[in-house]
Amino acid sequence: MEGERKFRAIAIASDQKDPISPCGICRQFIREFNRNIEVYMISSDGGTCVKMTLDELLPMSFGPENLGK
Repeated sequence: MEGERKFRAIAIASDQKDPISPCGICRQFIREFNRNIEVYMISSDGGTCVKMTLDELLPMSFGPENLGK
């Protein structure tokens, strides 16, 4: 990420046939940057792409704004 702190989208890809979603701890890590980020989950052959927002993947999340800073 080279020091970048603002992101609009992230792509998740693996060697799996079907698209995979980020794991729970990864979802929370992404949440620290932007709760409205678009998450693109891509199949290994690139033929299938599922787009969701992080809010859809991690509803009722806890983020920096909950820390009172």
